[in-house]
Amino acid sequence: MQLKIFFIFLFCAALGALPAHAQQRLSLQKAANRLAYYTQQQTMRAVRQAARKSRAWTNRTIRRSVFLIDQSPNFPMRGSGFVVQDPITNTLWGVTARHMQEYLPPDFPVVFADENGKTYSFCAHLAFHGNIQGADIALIRLPPEAAAVARPLKLAKQLPKPGENLFSIGYGKGVLQTINGRTVFTAYPAYITTAFKLPKGKRAGYCGSPVFNAQGEVAGVHCGSSFPLQDAQQPQWHRDLQSLNSPDARWPAFSVAIPGSWVEQLLAKARGQESPGTALKINGVTITQLAPEDAIIEISLIQNGKLTKRLRQNPFIDYAHLEKLFALAPQDELLVIVSRGDAYDPYRKTWRYRFKQSDGTVSRESLR
Repeated sequence: MQLKIFFIFLFCAALGALPAHAQQRLSLQKAANRLAYYTQQQTMRAVRQAARKSRAWTNRTIRRSVFLIDQSPNFPMRGSGFVVQDPITNTLWGVTARHMQEYLPPDFPVVFADENGKTYSFCAHLAFHGNIQGADIALIRLPPEAAAVARPLKLAKQLPKPGENLFSIGYGKGVLQTINGRTVFTAYPAYITTAFKLPKGKRAGYCGSPVFNAQGEVAGVHCGSSFPLQDAQQPQWHRDLQSLNSPDARWPAFSVAIPGSWVEQLLAKARGQESPGTALKINGVTITQLAPEDAIIEISLIQNGKLTKRLRQNPFIDYAHLEKLFALAPQDELLVIVSRGDAYDPYRKTWRYRFKQSDGTVSRESLR
């Protein structure tokens, strides 16, 4: 112990003998070390505060924004939905996946929960919808009394970017759960595809749940997933990937979300306005404007009067750039069959659009 004290004494003596500029540098180094330590503590404190705010946001807002489409005697399964607000009329609407109509009676219960776990059930019904083969979303008319509980979410104005990490919150098996790590594979005007990893047997009920970006905005509506290595729910999607010769054919599992822009188009329809549509283009030429109730049945490439390539509707078609999938020579033609209305619509209409590369013209003929 005495030896240790002696060495400390020698160090202090040597320090006092240092030139003034050396002592100043040492003093500055100590100050820098203190500043770095203080900054690190502030950063850790900010991270903890952000985590607490995130949990509070989930408890306070999400439970009042994401609802359960509940089981009833005539409804054998559960689903998810969430609340948005029309920016013009301020009306609150529910949003879910269009294919839920296959299981829903005309009127069905939706269940909200508050931050204390108290539940509120309301009777609702589907009012406006897209196309199961395209914009697989629907608007749910909520009763006026739901406004005392429901809290709307904000729709993202821009598509996410490939590689961006998203997350979703929905009801799996009737329990509100968060799915993280939804890395974006593709983000096109019609579809967003992301990674989607869940333990086997824990998938039912997520359709209709919101998919969030890092800012807490709704980037899309979850409407399906494909797990070829587990149960091959949608093997056709994977065959489509193979037909596109896509390097992304290696994806073992992915999900599909409908971008929030389609929800905005349904909101416009709900207030009696014409939907602006989503442009279907090739080489900058607009073939048609697709409304939410429209779906592409198939796209065919005609070369020298012969069919050389055909694609069905799938999540990997970039509506704004069909030239990514179809390289047209000067005399080639592209045929696009579009259906307005799906299997539930008795007044479904079908058109065939013909694009001629030679003069850049588009014509349309009715098939039904």
